Amino acid sequence: MNYNQEQAVFLQHVGELIRKARDYGLVLTAGELYRTPEQQALHIKNGRSKTMNSRHLVRMAIDLNFFEPGPDNTLKLVYDGDGVARLGAFWESLDPANRWGGNWPSFKDTPHFERSQGAFEAGIFSQAGAGPFGPRPRAGGANCSRTRWGQNAGTCPGMSNPYKNS
Repeated sequence: MNYNQEQAVFLQHVGELIRKARDYGLVLTAGELYRTPEQQALHIKNGRSKTMNSRHLVRMAIDLNFFEPGPDNTLKLVYDGDGVARLGAFWESLDPANRWGGNWPSFKDTPHFERSQGAFEAGIFSQAGAGPFGPRPRAGGANCSRTRWGQNAGTCPGMSNPYKNS
């Protein structure tokens, strides 16, 4: 998959995760998706992260806040518990590339959900090379050569949209 496809799969899985949280008695709010290198450096300095190779830097990680509803309609912030652990297991069951910070051996980060480095980032597929949907189309002029998957589908000769329902 190319980078945009990896991000699309990641966000589809985040959507499934958010929907599944209700089944486990959790209410979620958004934490962080994207970080600049400067923000990441501050997280390291403050002890909230251990690496400058965070998946947040490439928009392939999200931190979520977990709440359990109380009897008086209040929400209690939680970082562990059965619902959180089940949600982490669900995340990892969606795809072998998905990792949950609650399963890390040393630095537990239960709010953290990420997609590990995929085929595009590892260099298995180049932007101009073949991918899971076949070779990237190059025919049809300059605009087509810059067209990303899923955009302007059908306007360039040989271009198809792998996300379009047939």
